[in-house]
Amino acid sequence: MKRVRRVLICCIVGIFLSQLGTKLNRVVMVANGNRMPVMTFGSELPEGDNSHTYLTTTTRYPLLADIIPLIVPTQVSFFTLVGIASIGDLCVFSGIFLFNLAIVLTLLLPVFLLKDYLKRGP
Repeated sequence: MKRVRRVLICCIVGIFLSQLGTKLNRVVMVANGNRMPVMTFGSELPEGDNSHTYLTTTTRYPLLADIIPLIVPTQVSFFTLVGIASIGDLCVFSGIFLFNLAIVLTLLLPVFLLKDYLKRGP
């Protein structure tokens, strides 16, 4: 029963984190005219992108904006910037991961329960 409880907790926490991240992203977007502020790190925003804006000194809630660089190590250069995320994005990603983990554990749960049953005997 402990495994079942762990799976349920994992699922509930995953849903909660996803909802929290979505709400954090929505708060910063509504406060900035329905556009997500982005710290560009020297690059330009794509033309015709109406859902993002530059992070400036007048931006409301700058800590919730896209300010976290997502980088990967490469052999060509030391690091390559692959994207920019916000705290809300990280919450959403973590929540989806935990929810998917709960699904995988749910699929594997009968295997664990059968193993315990066979170990103890009928």
